[in-house]
Amino acid sequence: MLKFLMIAFMVTVFTSQGQAQEKNWTGTWQYSAPSADYPYQNGKIIFSGEEKELKVVLETNGRKIEARNIKAAKNQVSFDLTIEGELIKVSLQVKDKKLTGTASYSGGEIALSGKRPA
Repeated sequence: MLKFLMIAFMVTVFTSQGQAQEKNWTGTWQYSAPSADYPYQNGKIIFSGEEKELKVVLETNGRKIEARNIKAAKNQVSFDLTIEGELIKVSLQVKDKKLTGTASYSGGEIALSGKRPA
């Protein structure tokens, strides 16, 4: 019985830690991509849902663009966007309450950074 309780406790602890890490990046983030084309240099990235059914929306310059092929694990997330017919592959990481990452497209890579609104 004690062995069962120890296993149950360990599963609960590890599950709780995983959920806490997921919640590090869910919500709304203000992003900045200074080397992107004008309308896409600043905006919001909104993460909602859980890891298995995560939804990501990019809001910029009055437009909402839904992401697809979303993959999330702990403090990292990647997804695809199609902007003006161009496939954009985004890869982000959360560290110290800040988003960092890149957006890759046919013309190269663009650095992204973000933080939660004050």
